Amino acid sequence: MNIIDRYGSNSLRGVVAVLLGAACILGGPDLATNAQPLQAEQSITRTASRGGLSSEDLLRQGVDQAQKGDYETAINRYTQALRVDPKLVSAYNGRGLARFDLGDERGAIEDYTQALRIDPELVRAYVNRGLARSALGDRQGALKDLNTALRIDPRNANAYDSRGDIRAQMGNKQAAIQDYRKAANIYSRRGDIARYEQQLDNIGRVE
Repeated sequence: MNIIDRYGSNSLRGVVAVLLGAACILGGPDLATNAQPLQAEQSITRTASRGGLSSEDLLRQGVDQAQKGDYETAINRYTQALRVDPKLVSAYNGRGLARFDLGDERGAIEDYTQALRIDPELVRAYVNRGLARSALGDRQGALKDLNTALRIDPRNANAYDSRGDIRAQMGNKQAAIQDYRKAANIYSRRGDIARYEQQLDNIGRVE
């Protein structure tokens, strides 16, 4: 499934990589189109810069480069997309992921925070910011973000998995196991056997 399979799901960067797929970055209302005149007018204004490419074109180029592991170029494309459309939350989220993969956790947090200013309900930005905060040692801040993500989307398996990892690191084994079990149940219902089995491995590791 592209870059996702290069990472182990037990590592923080592995979890972030699971969120890096094109569906995660490109999903959501920013790419929705309809026949409303106002949106058509906005689309015209967003087609600018770099040879007339639209913000969505530049966003997709950023995703492509990130999937190839060229994070510097990906960041450049996301930045160009944001110059065309400063409210394109997927570009902030994607640039945050690329910065995280380059070890720039603080820069990643800034991008996720900006995305959340635009869309306070953007679950993937809470999850990603939580992982970046955890990487900096801010586990309480990470838990706060993951709790918020799960309040908005109680069936987000990635958030349960990530929160389980942090709780395990903090020595809260029972709470970690509960999170892994919830993630396992969600993956099982989706038919995602590989990730379901990974949660069972996580439970066995913590017990």
